Amino acid sequence: TLVWVSASLEQIPEGAMGLDGTVKGFGLAGTDTEAKLCQERPTEFVLSSGAAVSKGQEIKCGDVTSLCVSASRAGFKWRPKDPSPLAERAQELGGSEYLRLMERPVVLGFLEPTFRVCYGSDSALDLSVMSHITVGDVKATMVEELNAAVESLWVFHEGKRLEDGVFMRPSMNVKIVEVAPLAIRVLSGCCGEPLLAKVLLDGNEVGMTNDSGELQWDVPLGSHKVAIKHHALGTYPREPKDIVVSGGGQVNEVILPALPRLYVYATDPDVEEAEAPPGEDEEPLFDPSCVWVAADPEQIPDDALPLQGHARCACPTSGRKFRAELHASKVVPFRLPFDEVAQATTPRVCPLAAVRVRCGRRGFK
Repeated sequence: TLVWVSASLEQIPEGAMGLDGTVKGFGLAGTDTEAKLCQERPTEFVLSSGAAVSKGQEIKCGDVTSLCVSASRAGFKWRPKDPSPLAERAQELGGSEYLRLMERPVVLGFLEPTFRVCYGSDSALDLSVMSHITVGDVKATMVEELNAAVESLWVFHEGKRLEDGVFMRPSMNVKIVEVAPLAIRVLSGCCGEPLLAKVLLDGNEVGMTNDSGELQWDVPLGSHKVAIKHHALGTYPREPKDIVVSGGGQVNEVILPALPRLYVYATDPDVEEAEAPPGEDEEPLFDPSCVWVAADPEQIPDDALPLQGHARCACPTSGRKFRAELHASKVVPFRLPFDEVAQATTPRVCPLAAVRVRCGRRGFK
């Protein structure tokens, strides 16, 4: 949108719009003159009247070159011509700029369509589409505003991340966030061995750890909740871990030890239907029931039987003893609270090698 100045009503076309803002300049008497622009219609601005000039005072023909407009319109950004076309033409041609304006209007500047960039908790900035054609241009401008590296900025529109080559459109509302690398390392809480597991950030699955138990990706700065999902461990921990991702060019490293989940159960021996019963002189043979320990629920058979009792072990490094009670009516998992062992960041002797089970079942020893 072009913003014009004219010295003749006949030169103003039909449909010309008014503007918000101000206009000011030096009057013929050398005084500052300022007026508000009219939004409903073109504004008439009297730079100086004859009554304001004292008798005998010198009249300067070039005073109109000081005309300065600050315009505004919803959804647009004001960009004045620099240098002023009035002052520039007067310097080149001399004479009266006012007389030239009576013959032809001059464009003083432009109202460029804008879009809004939201950032931080409640900050926003209106940028011109004309000077910010693509998302990459927006990021280049916001680098100084946010004091961040351009590669650490992501732009979103309606929840979708925009690539650098996407064109901006008037009236768009975009959000720009600063991101930093987050490295999650998932280890077994018993001995610090790496685990293959799905990583959840703020309840959303973001990827799978590699053979070293690690997953790294870029995350918006601020507070987040992280957890893992494993076919044997389930979702762990039950209450996701609170983390804070900060900038500064450093990788945010988080170690997430997962306490092992164990199952203890029994199975009865298989009975062969075609097997003949023992004779009177033959001693009967009875196969015992087997007691199993498993870490993967998918490996537990459908006919698994619960046991009463407890499981215990001692940490081979600290000597600390752990104990967990078994559920007598159903096969359920339990975790041994390896508090200090869970802080292991490198593999060590696994305390589960020392697990002992003391259990019972009615009619069995």
